[in-house]
Order: sequence, then structure tokens, then C-alpha cells
Amino acid sequence: MNGNEYIYLKGVASNASGEWLVWDEDYATTRLTADEVGPVGVSMSDFDATTDFGWAQIYGKNTVAKTDTVAADKALYIDGTAGRADDADVAGDSILGAYSMIADATNVATVMLNYPGVEDRALD
Repeated sequence: MNGNEYIYLKGVASNASGEWLVWDEDYATTRLTADEVGPVGVSMSDFDATTDFGWAQIYGKNTVAKTDTVAADKALYIDGTAGRADDADVAGDSILGAYSMIADATNVATVMLNYPGVEDRALD
């Protein structure tokens, strides 16, 4: 849809639309938290039990991404609240392949996704 790309994933407890997720080799998801490693996407619906499945966006313009307070055109990092991103620099927790397009409105921002991932290492 509109050049965006999505991936179909296994659910995670307490997931809500717009939350940032990371998944493993079995496509089982967890809400994004500090020190994660793996591919990242933004959930497009609630899939709140491990037996449910849902779509996560991995490429293109996303308008439902949950954030802390972010400014426009900023690099994104893992936030202290599970499932959210922030523009506050956190060593080792950069979300590579994602940036804010506009400032957030009540902890939701428009972001650009380009197959994001996290590596749990400080960038030099």
C-alpha cells in the first residue's frame, strides 16, 4: 500500500497498534526495549496474545508510531518505555533505518522506516 512494506508476525502480550517490535528467527515478537538485537517494525494493529498474528510495517512512511517527545527529522533510539522510540541519544540503542519526519503529537509521530534494526552497540 503506497509503497509501504509489512511483515506478518506472531503476537506478543500487551502489544498495541503503533508499538515498535523486534522479532526472532521464529518470527516471535517482543516489544522493543533497551539492549535488543534484531529487525524492527511498527505494529499496525493490536495482536495481544502469543497465539495471534498481525502486520508490522518495515518500510515506508508510518503515521502511527508510538514515541516519547520527538522533534522533526531526528534519529530515533529505543525509549525507556517498552514499544516506543525517542530522539534522545542512548548509546547502543540506536534504531538504524528509522527517523522522525514530524514532531510527535501526544506520543505518536510520523516516521520513515527503511528496514530498521537494532544492534545493541554504540556507534562511533
